[in-house]
Amino acid sequence: MDEVVSGILNSGSLQLSKISRSLKEPTRLHHTLKRLSRMQGKHAQIAWECEDLLLNQIVPKITDTMILGIDPGDLNRNGSSKSENICKVRDGDKGTIVNGYPMITVVARCLKRGSTLPVLTRLLSSTRGAYKSENNDIMQTMNRVEQSCTPLL
Repeated sequence: MDEVVSGILNSGSLQLSKISRSLKEPTRLHHTLKRLSRMQGKHAQIAWECEDLLLNQIVPKITDTMILGIDPGDLNRNGSSKSENICKVRDGDKGTIVNGYPMITVVARCLKRGSTLPVLTRLLSSTRGAYKSENNDIMQTMNRVEQSCTPLL
């Protein structure tokens, strides 16, 4: 966790690639990225704190003229049967059931300027312990965005 926090502070970014570069380890960047990614999987609180930091950076840029859109999608991992918490999802492109992860993305769109801000993306799984339903996941995501945007209203 110390490395991730240090990397965030040094790079000023929440992107793993920028965090990894800022650590300046004597190994290949690819290996540092893989290690930090594994570490995030073992320490969920890091991912939640990163989500909070990202929301704190994005929310002030959202104006009252923007439209918030939520897109339930999927991440197709059909060739990977041993990924952690992999589950069955409907591939939206082909209409078939494949191995993968449900994904929820929230964006803010300004129709006047034609610009889009990524607000939040969550990768989910029906095999994780706290799973209740996809509708519950969508509502939790919407509530999280609403809580973050409340100071703007």
